[in-house]
Amino acid sequence: MAAHELVDVVERNKECRLTFHLPPEGARTSLCPGNLVKLIFDDRERMWVRVREVAGVKYRGVLVSRPAVLRTIEQGDVVDFGPEHVADIYSEGS
Repeated sequence: MAAHELVDVVERNKECRLTFHLPPEGARTSLCPGNLVKLIFDDRERMWVRVREVAGVKYRGVLVSRPAVLRTIEQGDVVDFGPEHVADIYSEGS
């Protein structure tokens, strides 16, 4: 697993409520394997991760995006995260 830091988007939303929107808490706490979520890595790059495992409200996924800037993580790396890291959830038609 690569070394990286995920941004707590709930805290970021508190700082910038008018410009930093989040999916509802219920959606962020009820993810299922196969869901595609956007996380913010090292406060520099937003990338998509596919959820693979769910343990309560802790998740493990695989990075789907190819990093453009970061060198601490690569496409296909495993990422552990929680609902506080989910900046967006992909849904058909969005």
